[in-house]
Amino acid sequence: MARRQSKDVSLWFSKSTCPPDLQPNVLGTPFTPEKELLAAKSAKFAALLKNNSKEDLSHFLRNMPADPETLELVARFYHGFELQISTEKVVPLICVAHYLEMTENHSKNNLLGQALSFFQERILPSWNETVKAFRTTEKFLRQSLKLGLVEACMKSIITKALANPSLLGEPIKNSTKYVDDSEEEDEGYKPSARRRLFDLDWKSEDLTTLSLELYEPVIHEMNKHGVPSPYVATSLCNYTNKWVLSSSGEAVKSNYKKEILEAVERHLPHEKGLVPCTLLFEILRQQSKTS
Repeated sequence: MARRQSKDVSLWFSKSTCPPDLQPNVLGTPFTPEKELLAAKSAKFAALLKNNSKEDLSHFLRNMPADPETLELVARFYHGFELQISTEKVVPLICVAHYLEMTENHSKNNLLGQALSFFQERILPSWNETVKAFRTTEKFLRQSLKLGLVEACMKSIITKALANPSLLGEPIKNSTKYVDDSEEEDEGYKPSARRRLFDLDWKSEDLTTLSLELYEPVIHEMNKHGVPSPYVATSLCNYTNKWVLSSSGEAVKSNYKKEILEAVERHLPHEKGLVPCTLLFEILRQQSKTS
């Protein structure tokens, strides 16, 4: 794609060939595409434009699954600028490109193909990038599920966890103390010296940053596919610590904490000695508080 000198993207949204009644808001942001440029890349928009139905066009634009940042990338693309895809933007780009039908059949080297290639070649091979991209599916969950992006991310995460379970954290040693914000490394979690040295150069993206809506299905599949129980237990304990037990979880609503504790109880492996007794007692105490 030919490079062009950068210019203010806001101009592309204000200087539009669309009439005022075809300038709806997309997630609260005015989106006024230049019809001919977008039609050249979007088969769906081109078909609606050909039928000349103002009502259909307006409805089509209003229902576009995109946030303002993604719309900016789409606008840059159909204006001929170099496409800059990031891990955080590849999922919403795939969703909106699919919605717009920006396919190879309509235009060579189109947006959907480029975004999918980035997803497959740059995201899925990497644990960290997969977890980051997986987090972004929550905002566009319906489209991400329909397009198989959620399934692809989950499969990648589970495959990597099977090959290297320590990505979930080192197994917890029995301890009289688990939650202590003042200690960076207590007796309940002591990585090996080799692991600590390795972490100086690279740290795995933490699954505990996922919402429960994304985290629980992943843990369910890990148990189903045989990821070693000590590592699954570690991840569940870390998730509980982050969202329920630690000081950072104080702002979390009681109902959400209850859902987390119920999910942890459902998926925590039953083998003895995997979880410190003090943590189990604390989970029971929190359950009684949220019930």
